[in-house]
Amino acid sequence: MMQPSANMAKSSDENDLSQNETQKVELSKVLIVDDEFTFRSVLEEVLSDDHEVTCAESGEDTLALLNTGLRYSVIISDILMPQMNGIELYHRIVQLDPKQADRMVFMTGGTFGSDMQSFIETVKNKKIVKPFRLKELRALMASITSK
Repeated sequence: MMQPSANMAKSSDENDLSQNETQKVELSKVLIVDDEFTFRSVLEEVLSDDHEVTCAESGEDTLALLNTGLRYSVIISDILMPQMNGIELYHRIVQLDPKQADRMVFMTGGTFGSDMQSFIETVKNKKIVKPFRLKELRALMASITSK
């Protein structure tokens, strides 16, 4: 019985490395926008196995990233944030890149005024209600990134 040579084994390892590099390239890009550090960190940890994850703590940070030309498969944004809420961020992204705005998912969980309630009810984007199960989040992500 023949044993693989060191060169053959190296070649196999290189093939594995090449496949891993290809998988990394194919990961969908996800931007998480939330002013709560702990929540942002948990989402990043959960999603980073299957996605290339970037985090922003505000609408302003998000716009700064988008203004550099970066685009994402999904932007998961909290609705209630200080300075610029998720609705204002959405409208700013619509002006910048309407297709990117279509790829936003809104996280809701608090009680809010009639303007926000009206937005949530009428915007066609997907929503997820806090607290949510990780299974729900993964299913939502799969439904968006598989398009």
